[in-house]
Amino acid sequence: MNRGGLASAVGRRLAQQADLLLCLALFAFSLHVHWPGFITIDSITQLAQAQSGVYGDWHPALMRCVWHWLNKIHFGPAGMLVLHNLLFFGGLACLARASRFGRFGRAALVLGFTAVPSVFTQLGVVWKDVGLSTSYFLGASWLVLARSRRWPLWPALLPLFYGTAVRHNSLPALLPLALLFVDATRPALRSFWKKAAAGLALSLGLWMLALGLNRWLASGHREHMGAQLAFFDLAGISLCAQKPLYPPVLYREEVTLEKIRDRYHPGDWRPALLFAPRADLPGFDRAVSAYWLGQVFRHPACYLGHRLSAFKYTLNLDGGPPTIPICCRVFPNPWGIEKARGAAFSAVYGELWSIRNSLWFHVFPYYAACGLALVLALLWKDLVLGCLSASGFLYVLSYAVAGFGGVDFRYSYWAVIAALSCAAWLLPGSPGPAAQRLAALARQRLQAMRRGA
Repeated sequence: MNRGGLASAVGRRLAQQADLLLCLALFAFSLHVHWPGFITIDSITQLAQAQSGVYGDWHPALMRCVWHWLNKIHFGPAGMLVLHNLLFFGGLACLARASRFGRFGRAALVLGFTAVPSVFTQLGVVWKDVGLSTSYFLGASWLVLARSRRWPLWPALLPLFYGTAVRHNSLPALLPLALLFVDATRPALRSFWKKAAAGLALSLGLWMLALGLNRWLASGHREHMGAQLAFFDLAGISLCAQKPLYPPVLYREEVTLEKIRDRYHPGDWRPALLFAPRADLPGFDRAVSAYWLGQVFRHPACYLGHRLSAFKYTLNLDGGPPTIPICCRVFPNPWGIEKARGAAFSAVYGELWSIRNSLWFHVFPYYAACGLALVLALLWKDLVLGCLSASGFLYVLSYAVAGFGGVDFRYSYWAVIAALSCAAWLLPGSPGPAAQRLAALARQRLQAMRRGA
């Protein structure tokens, strides 16, 4: 082959890989803009424990263990920044390849997905929420790709396990993805209920393994997160019942209704910390759990009302200001890590900051999108669409029963990625039944309009 023919062949090959090259370019651009990674108080606490090698259980310990080893390569947030972006752009490349788009369609999907403000802004922050979301995105994309190529099937368990291990409320999001894994590994299994049972067993197995590993890594350093969430519920129940319902023997401070009223907010669990609980007492967690359960059964309407208020706050439907959408700085830290604000950072985040209070950074549109996609999946029997949408929907729903109204947009980051993944799966040219049904309806509508004209 002469030089001209070789150059032409190389050009055609590069054109066929345009989506992968674009992923690499966007990966490099994200690192350039965000370097060395934004960190908040939570991130600083985790980095300090990663440095010391002594982990507590407030934040899942596996992330700090991984961070500990990444620090041996480069100390600070940069290692986790690279890892999270690798997971995200790897998942995006696989999602694009799972479609039936041509090379330009795949490139457009990659660019459009990354350009969504609510996606790009979170990629720069070292948070466990980003770790779960990018890990699940890679695992789900591998499972979707494996339906036609098979090779990334079993490796998908690794990102699914890591995502499960780095967030306490990950189980609801894992359940549909485990079903997707079972469907990909056992396509000959016809019964949906058998697949669902196998998916439930797999998800419980991964979750229990992650829970055990985190407890082992924490080495008994308990921070009583479950007790603090129980106290948060007791505050909401107390205000509804108009009497303090805190267990008096478990507190050093007298808890009055006036104090609860002054400190309680449906989007903030920290008032429980201000009452100085006696966490050093033997059996503290069990005593709190038993007392909390008793109050829930005695005041079910108050509990449900409190939980609804917290969930409305999570969805940003409380009528107040939007959640905190963007973190674009490095908080003061003991190591003197700072963020260099170059021209690219200033240009990108100058624009993003101007739209921080827009619908891009409200939770409820993505939650509603996941719910709508789930309805379409059930109507048109699209398992991939159903599992992706149900994962994002259930993850946000978990805050209604086992969390608190979040002040940070990041808590729902997986729902954002899941909603956009569903949208990509519904585009014309996607292999899913729902996309084909939508395309057929669009053609029928177009033909009817032409006949009417």
